Amino acid sequence: MDKLLAVTEGIGQPLRPEDWEFIQNATKQGIKALVNGLMGQPGNCIVAGLVVTFGDGTISVSEGVVFINDELFYVPARTLALQTELWSLFLTPDITTGESRTFKDTVARHVYEYRHYSVGYATSIPSGSMAFPGANLMTWITSQVVSHVPAPPAQLLKSCSITYAASLLNTAQTLIPAPGAGTAVKVVSISAHISPSTPINAGDRELNVMYIADEVYASIGTFPNSFIESATGKLQDMTPTPGEIYINTPVQVGLTGTGTLTGSANIKFHCFYVIITL
Repeated sequence: MDKLLAVTEGIGQPLRPEDWEFIQNATKQGIKALVNGLMGQPGNCIVAGLVVTFGDGTISVSEGVVFINDELFYVPARTLALQTELWSLFLTPDITTGESRTFKDTVARHVYEYRHYSVGYATSIPSGSMAFPGANLMTWITSQVVSHVPAPPAQLLKSCSITYAASLLNTAQTLIPAPGAGTAVKVVSISAHISPSTPINAGDRELNVMYIADEVYASIGTFPNSFIESATGKLQDMTPTPGEIYINTPVQVGLTGTGTLTGSANIKFHCFYVIITL
């Protein structure tokens, strides 16, 4: 990494504004090399946090850190009122200035710039913002996780975690969004953890993970009734069954059949997948 050669013997080394810019650029290039090396390819990614949780009438995103356009940004947590399925989450830059100082030309100027990204939620994504979660914001997977989840070597393994209240699963909810034209989601594995407040009674219903497109419901795998009705916290794995992979189609989860669901629980899904480009 480049560095400023600082002379400390008290001989009056001249320092100029471009010296601080040099230090900032050197740090930026070092972070870029580190993150791109850990990801295995250039691009934007989630470094930590930003876990999406759906509750009864709310949608929450935990605080986190993202790497966007070769820089690290903090993202504060946010909880919003849940709207219709036509609304989208996105990340938008939030830049403010501070610390006003008077320069030699007697003009007061700000010398600090505070820069982070904020979570937004609206019917359309504003210009300059980034869809979240989305294919253009890869999740950074540590080597410890990758070593336990097999994936084709030519593909970059991605992951996402999302929590739903069990009551919301009477209708299908999205686990992995549609990846875009000419691409498809191949599910490697999905694990789920149920945290009941009061035990769920779902009759004989199961949790079905599936592709849904144009009224076509193609099952990828299921979580059994015994998992849904667990009286204590339970972690369950689901390995996909071989079958057709649908192009540009979201992966969703929902309860099979119909009937009354009683009790209260949150279910957190951990998804590992690759995006296939055709």
